[in-house]
Order: sequence, then C-alpha cells, then structure tokens
Amino acid sequence: FVPSVRNLACCRAQVSLDKVCYTQRPRVADRCNTVHGPLHLLPLSLGGALRGGWAQTGWSMYVPPRITGLRGDSIVLPCTFAHPIPDYTGDIQVIWKPDIFQCMVSNSTQTGSFNNCTTGQGPSGRYRLAGDPRRHNLSLHIAGLRYKDSRQYMCRVVLLEDPKWAFEDKTGITLSVEARPSILNLTLLPGPLPVRVACTAEGIPVPNITWLGPAGIEVGQLQDTHGLWNQTTQVVSVSRIGTYTCRAENVHGRAESSVPVGPTGPPLLLIIILPAALLLLTALLLLGSRRLCGGPRAEWGGVPMALRGSQG
Repeated sequence: FVPSVRNLACCRAQVSLDKVCYTQRPRVADRCNTVHGPLHLLPLSLGGALRGGWAQTGWSMYVPPRITGLRGDSIVLPCTFAHPIPDYTGDIQVIWKPDIFQCMVSNSTQTGSFNNCTTGQGPSGRYRLAGDPRRHNLSLHIAGLRYKDSRQYMCRVVLLEDPKWAFEDKTGITLSVEARPSILNLTLLPGPLPVRVACTAEGIPVPNITWLGPAGIEVGQLQDTHGLWNQTTQVVSVSRIGTYTCRAENVHGRAESSVPVGPTGPPLLLIIILPAALLLLTALLLLGSRRLCGGPRAEWGGVPMALRGSQG
C-alpha cells in the first residue's frame, strides 16, 4: 500500500515507544483504539483500518457499534480480537468497562466453567462470559436487562505474561434497552352515560394506543397525555353500553386490556333504579290509603255505614 497525498491529508499516525494509534479526521485521539506492546511486535501499517480508526497489523478487535435488547431478556455483547502471538499459552484477563466484569482464563480452565470471574454485583451477578478468550472471543452475556443497562460498554484483553500486551477498544458498543408494550392501568371514571375510560401503557418505543368498542369498532380518543418518558395515557368518552378494549402496540409487540361499561357503577345504578323505586313506593302508598279509608266505610257488621247511621 502506497499512501497518496490525499490519504496522508486525512489520516495521521502517532508513534511512541509503547503505543501506536491511528485516527481518521475528524476523529479525535481519545476515540481511537490503543494497543500496548514491545515495538518489535508493533509494525506500523496504514492499511486495513478497523472501526474506531486503528490499523495495527497482528492486533485487532471487533465490536458492533450498537445493539438493542428487550427489558427482562438476556443479551450477548459481541467482542472478538486477534493478537500477534500465535503460540501464546499464558493466562488471559478479560475486562469489561465501566468496571462491571473481569475474568482470568488459563489453558487449564474448562470451557464453559469460568468460575473465577467477578462482577460489579458480586460473584453471582447478571454477567458472565459468553465466549472463550482462548479462542479470541471476549463476548459478555447480560441476563435480566434493565432500563439502566442502556449505556456504552468497552472490552479489554490483557495477555498476562506481559502486562504491556493489552488491547482495548475505545469506541465501545452502545446497548439500548427497549421494552414490549404493557398496560399499567385501565380506569372507568364513574358517572352517567357518556362515561370516560382512561388507559395508561408503557414501552420503548412509547406504544400507540387504539380503542376498540363493542363489536370491535374503533373508537376515537378524547385526550392523549404523555407521562413519564416511556408512558402514555389516553382517555375516551363512550356512550354505549358494552366492552371497551385498550390496545397498546409498538415494534416489539401488542398488549390489550378490556373493561365493561354499563349500569354497574353507583351513579348509574341510582339514576336507573331510583325512579323505578319511587314509582313503586308511590303505588304502595296509594294502595294502602285505599285499604285504610275505603274499607271501613263500606260496611260495619255486615250493615252499610250509611244505612246504620240513618236507622239510629
């Protein structure tokens, strides 16, 4: 490879006694990958540049720039590397930053039984090695993803026979934790028809809410309110008795919850039953007054009262 004037104009090489770093403008120095090691293992090359800008023959590391996981699920952060010591048989140290995980692996370690690892949450935390460093795989497994796991991660490898033999990716991998939609609350606000029904849902991306009325007919929303950064609330006004369904959807799935609307709440019950009860009470009072007033005047001892009075 013969660099041209144009290539030299957009690239620069930094060489020191223990570090080689290559960056591409407009990248700045703290975004390039760094490799430490003796100079006889570090011949400078301007070809084969990797993401992040380093171009060191023999040493390399790959991590994807971004990865997405779902809350509650597990995920593997990929990280693979290569080094210029093919016959290396010493211990290998794996470090994931920001200081959440480190592990030391030797040739005597059985595959899949890396028990001498420590994490930011103690020995039995949510992190474990998903790859085998002896096969150039530093991938990290994270269980039970949480929203706060959304951040940037960087992996580092150290060949412990010489602590200067180390490589770290400075650009890192950005983990974004998203979430399937879920309905947090479905509330029927009591009152006479029409009544209002409120539905609160969460998810990342924030879900869209659709209302379905009786027979699956879509109902237009009355009010749309965004609460927390991952929540939304929608209110509808309904005037028909029946079952109404709140449906929340985003790219990761769908959630539904239903509520019956009818003469079941206290205000509706009073409005419908109270007039009927008053009519019934009025009818009973009238019937009772007729029995008390009309019966005694009808007869007295088998003789009509009007006749009995005239005979006296």
